Parts: sequence; C-alpha cells; structure tokens
Amino acid sequence: MSKLLELKDLKLLIARNSNKNGELNAALIVAASIWGVKAGELSLIEISDILTTRGHLKKKWLLRSEIAFNRHKRELYTEHESLVNYLNAYLLKRYDQNHGVTNSGEYRGLDPDSKLFLDQAGIAFKFSRREAGNKVNLQPTGINSYFKKLINNAGLVGVTFKDFRRTLAIQMHRDGGRKAGVIKDIMIYLGIRSYSAMQKLLNSDPKMLHDLVKGIYKRI
Repeated sequence: MSKLLELKDLKLLIARNSNKNGELNAALIVAASIWGVKAGELSLIEISDILTTRGHLKKKWLLRSEIAFNRHKRELYTEHESLVNYLNAYLLKRYDQNHGVTNSGEYRGLDPDSKLFLDQAGIAFKFSRREAGNKVNLQPTGINSYFKKLINNAGLVGVTFKDFRRTLAIQMHRDGGRKAGVIKDIMIYLGIRSYSAMQKLLNSDPKMLHDLVKGIYKRI
C-alpha cells in the first residue's frame, strides 16, 4: 500500500535534502504537498503563472489548461505561509545563480516564460517520449527521478511522487469532516472530474479502513 505522508515525513524530506540545492528542494517538496499537482504539471508551471509583473507571489493563480493533465484549467493557492517562505527563498537563490534571468525589472528579474522550477544546473526538468502504437506520450521522467532521489535521501520507503497528491486529498477530506460537499471541493482543486476516481483515492485512507474494522464489533 502507498504511504500517507505525515508532517514528520515532510520535515525529514526537507532536512535531509538541505545541504545541496536546499532552497530548490524545499520549494519542490512543499509545492507538491500544497498544490497537489501531478509531476508533469509541476514541471511546466512558469514564472508568470505565480508571479505578478511587480514580482509578488499571487495568492490565487490558474493552472493553465494547456499544462493541466486533463486540459481543464483550475485555481490553486499560494497562501500557505511555509510555501510562500520556501518559494521566496528559492526564487532569490535562483536569481543569485543567474538561472533564467533577464535585464528587466519585472518578475524579480526572472524570465516570465521560463519554467518555475529549474534543476541545479538551471535547466527545466525533462520529459521522455514513449510510443504506444500510434500514440506518443511525454512522461515527466526528470521531476520523477529528482523526487526519487529526494525520497531516497530521506530514507522513506514505499513513497513516490504520487503520494504527495494522494496525501493532500485524504488530509483535506479528513479536515473537512468527510462531508459530501468537501469531496466536490477537493475534486475541483485537484482537477479530478470522475467521482468514482475520487472515491477510489479516498478509500485508500488507512485511517478510514482502521475505523471501519474497529467499529465492526464495538457493541460486543
């Protein structure tokens, strides 16, 4: 079974990956945790998506339809204090490293069309082509491989990039009291349009399974 990430796991991920490229690593970890985006989406977010021309982080911003996994735009938030702090630290470090900068005073001097997250060499995370019959799919192998290294550095077993999105959905469901209206809000935030797919994801909550088993014979 996939692992549900706890706060201690996220803190461990950040701490164990702080020595080298710490600003980038922390920003990636927290962004994946708060935005709940898929790997391909995270790879394609651009500077102008989250920054105003004056260089302010947008509290709410649109994940563009052309980069969304289902081609439907959705609104995401950058109001979480930790996410704001880690993004600001990363963007400052990125500017100091001269990664994707311009002579313009807009967007904090960063190229608005450049990808938000660049690797340690200042290069956008790569995609790999996979052909199946007449179809060609682009797989976000760059960001997946990078997260695999981050996870291995932290010594976390059984964790993949997908668990960040899954954990966010389950935690939002728990915090919302598991109400029907909350499920709809989670679906909108994560871009999930199938109720059965959403329910399948929520049913993987280990606490829900534990509570079901625990309650079977409680009247004995």
